[in-house]
Amino acid sequence: SAALWSDDGTFLKSFLGHRDGVCSVAFGLGGYCLVTASMDRQVRLWDLETASSVQVLRGHKEEVLTAACSPVAKAVVTASKDGTVKLWA
Repeated sequence: SAALWSDDGTFLKSFLGHRDGVCSVAFGLGGYCLVTASMDRQVRLWDLETASSVQVLRGHKEEVLTAACSPVAKAVVTASKDGTVKLWA
């Protein structure tokens, strides 16, 4: 799971859905979306307003170590312990 906190340290909400630890978090799509990369080999896209998982990206064979969002396109790049980098568009 992942959690969102305000600048002053106030807890805002939890993002529950991963079955193992979260390795990386990134904001994307104009700040309306959160992307998490996890040891469960999944990448999840979250709606920041509702804290609900809106898409699960599967395809890595080992832990997903990092995720980044394109600032201009609706795309996510991930890298895994399996040695692969994936572009999800």
